[in-house]
Amino acid sequence: MGQFGYILATAAIVYLVNCMPALGPPTWAELVGAELSWGIPEIVLIPVGALAATAGRLTLATGFRRWGRKLLPAKRLEGIEAVGEAISQSRKGTVASLAFFMFSPLPSAQLFEAAALTKVPLKPIGLAFLLGRMVSYTIYVTLAIGARATIDVVIAGGWHSPQALLISALSVLFLIAFVMIDWLKVLSWMQARWGHAQAPE
Repeated sequence: MGQFGYILATAAIVYLVNCMPALGPPTWAELVGAELSWGIPEIVLIPVGALAATAGRLTLATGFRRWGRKLLPAKRLEGIEAVGEAISQSRKGTVASLAFFMFSPLPSAQLFEAAALTKVPLKPIGLAFLLGRMVSYTIYVTLAIGARATIDVVIAGGWHSPQALLISALSVLFLIAFVMIDWLKVLSWMQARWGHAQAPE
């Protein structure tokens, strides 16, 4: 298989892993493994990895929006949708949410799943995620390759380390908490306390 085939294989692996709802290996570790195994240049590897990861996360979010919402009680769903509307109607809220998707070091699967449960547009979030991952993958991959770490060390350290598993578990708990919170009461309390602070700006 030529280098173009290896690039396609890398893109397919990254895409499928980013379709996983939880506990997938970090994309930067997959990209480092691809470079060390197949010699794909970083100038190609980074954008391909970022695009494939974004496509995978948007696929996950689309599926979660279609099927995950059906599993929630109507009242829970109404509250979550109210959160999405409050964010969408506030310029500061929109900017903050996009910045969070761009720069957050947290596992992104649960962030996309939470966004999918609301009705916020997914394309702007995907674009912010793509731009942020272009930067972060460049940093992570360059540092890891510069250290000439072995593939086994890179994958094990990025996937099976206690820290990575703890962060993944906390991210799942974040999603559960997001669903369980009575957002209608929270938003009502915020409106009563700060008046029109949440109104469109």
